[in-house]
Amino acid sequence: MVKIRKEKIKIRRIDYLPARQVTFSKRRRGIFKKAEELSILCESEVAVIIFSQTGKLFDFSSSSTKDVIARYKSHTGEKSNQSMLDQLQLEKENTIRLSKELEDKTRKLRHLKGEELQDLDLDELQKLEKLVEASHGRVMETKEKKIMSEIMALAKKGDELVEANNQLKQRMVMLSARGDIGPAAIMELENLNNGGEEGVTSESATNVTTSSNSPLSLEDDCSDILSLKLGLP
Repeated sequence: MVKIRKEKIKIRRIDYLPARQVTFSKRRRGIFKKAEELSILCESEVAVIIFSQTGKLFDFSSSSTKDVIARYKSHTGEKSNQSMLDQLQLEKENTIRLSKELEDKTRKLRHLKGEELQDLDLDELQKLEKLVEASHGRVMETKEKKIMSEIMALAKKGDELVEANNQLKQRMVMLSARGDIGPAAIMELENLNNGGEEGVTSESATNVTTSSNSPLSLEDDCSDILSLKLGLP
């Protein structure tokens, strides 16, 4: 016996209008029949609503179509309301949790500031003491680093000032050797350097220029040098 293999029909729109109408009628009756069988075999409530291409209504219900639709709306509405209630409950729980965390952090901050310690027991006070000591150690370590950094910066600045003073002294000696400045001015600059004064003021610079052998040459060659400060600050 030869078995005939049926080819699977590809589901697509039927272009030929009479064939489309015949297919619609056959398939509609088949769907209604299956719905009726399902309701009887499984004792279920079934409703099927179909609109044709022309807008004509066809429906089947195991009881009443309106009752099935009302039951459907009630069921989906309950699900929607339950979903909203669940979301509100979740938000409420998150709000309560965050409020407790905020209250706990605020209480710990007050404890670190030395406030409201009377309610703590001995173990809690010891833990708080260790925490404060560790925090104080970190603060002192950071403070020492800042101080050392400032000391190194000041030392570097002092070395730069000493180097500038040495260069100025050498420059003055060279000018004295050339006869552009007198020995009295050299001695005055050395006294200012050794005496710890902050620098050469405009008044002392004028005295040096006046006491030199060639005031005009000194002003031309050393106007930028005499403005430098002598000695460490």
